[in-house]
Amino acid sequence: MKRLVFSIFWVFTVTFIFAQKYTPEIICSTDTVTVEPMRRMFIKESTQLSSYDFEPYKAVNCIVPTKLALRLDVGVSGYSYGDKTKEWLGNHCGPNFALAISYDKFSLGARFKPWTVNPKKELEFNGNLLPLYAKLNPIKIDFYAGYSFDFDYLISVEPQIGIAKSLFYVINETELNQTYFIPKVNGLLIGCSVNKYFKFGLYDFFAVFLNMGYATNNFTKTHPSLDKGYFEWTLGVSIKSFYKSSKMRKITE
Repeated sequence: MKRLVFSIFWVFTVTFIFAQKYTPEIICSTDTVTVEPMRRMFIKESTQLSSYDFEPYKAVNCIVPTKLALRLDVGVSGYSYGDKTKEWLGNHCGPNFALAISYDKFSLGARFKPWTVNPKKELEFNGNLLPLYAKLNPIKIDFYAGYSFDFDYLISVEPQIGIAKSLFYVINETELNQTYFIPKVNGLLIGCSVNKYFKFGLYDFFAVFLNMGYATNNFTKTHPSLDKGYFEWTLGVSIKSFYKSSKMRKITE
């Protein structure tokens, strides 16, 4: 399964790696306006102040995208653990919610990935045995930075690096009549996302994306019988919107 997903990811990347860069449009009004003269002060010969009047000119109002954008992701993630951790959690799927802010090619974001599983085997934490019928939330929270390589056909490839946090909560402690303190673990997250965008507004885009990554989380800190790391993949959709500004463009004769 892991080989299949990696193969799909590789095909997406290689297919579009030689495409050309996409350039956003500048939208200008068809109505012209007259810009009145402006008076500016400047220093003449370092000591004397004088003024200069610019002639009126015709211009149109244009809407241009800024480099600042907001992106919201919703997807489904799958996790593949090492053999020892798999014996406890099993390889499972779960929802993935992400929010990112980008400026030009750079982005900073956070992901929240909750889910509920039943342990595959019993483990003891601080003297309390976690049974198979416990409802365990292996929550994952990522903080990441990325850089986007943008190509033609509204395709982008975005390598990412960040911190992956794994937290564990038992949500039916009352039913179990126990309180569990399961140590959380952090690790380095390295991944890459392939995005196909579809324009639906002036500077608004809908996207389908495939993201793959590996986290180095050392689960032996959670329990010594576990092991290190996990692979993950995410298939989802997103909305990305660029902030807009307006400026006057002079009409040249």
